[in-house]
Amino acid sequence: MIDGREYPRAVGRRRGVQRLQRLLRGPAPISLAAIVVGVVAAWTPSTAQACACCAEPGMRIEGAHAIDDYTRGELARLRFGARARLQLGAAEFETVRGIERPDADYAVAASVTQSAITLTFTAADGRSGTITVPLGARVHEFFVDTRGGDPDTETVLYKEWTLRARSKTTGIFAPASKAGRPRVRLIVHGSGNACTDAEQFAHWTLEVSGAGADFTLLGELAPAAEVATP
Repeated sequence: MIDGREYPRAVGRRRGVQRLQRLLRGPAPISLAAIVVGVVAAWTPSTAQACACCAEPGMRIEGAHAIDDYTRGELARLRFGARARLQLGAAEFETVRGIERPDADYAVAASVTQSAITLTFTAADGRSGTITVPLGARVHEFFVDTRGGDPDTETVLYKEWTLRARSKTTGIFAPASKAGRPRVRLIVHGSGNACTDAEQFAHWTLEVSGAGADFTLLGELAPAAEVATP
């Protein structure tokens, strides 16, 4: 989608790579040689110019799509790094709301399933709490060519997937839920071509807001989990 409107070429790319991945993971795997023969047989000047996953200079994709089986599976492959930090500005902790005795740094443990991402944060003194991000019906995406690289090389897009939901918070984050369940935005950031998979994301941002909450946590993503074989 571009600015909320359907972007057929991007949708076709995503569906194309999903079909190929399902084919390779299927119960009757096709040999690499057979795939190569098929690709060569189908190769024409027009297909050479319309690479299914190639990003184009100036490309910008912004919108949302349904969390289908492929997207849900890629989200489940995300692996979170061991540490997170609280975003602090010039006022430091004065503007932070929704965390009991906030710290600048936390240990992180994550539980990632096909229905929710639950993050457990532990402070240096052992106090802990959880923030659960349910996987709703849609994931918001933002991909853009920043045009910061060599124009003669392959275009690489800056990429975001964003989950938006009402969150359940516990422990040191319980104050965030006192006036009702807060809103959360979990954003995973990375770079890559016009097709998207979990390996392309390297960082995450968790924004929590509401009547009793206003804070942001930042962290890194570890290498994604291997694709499960049937």
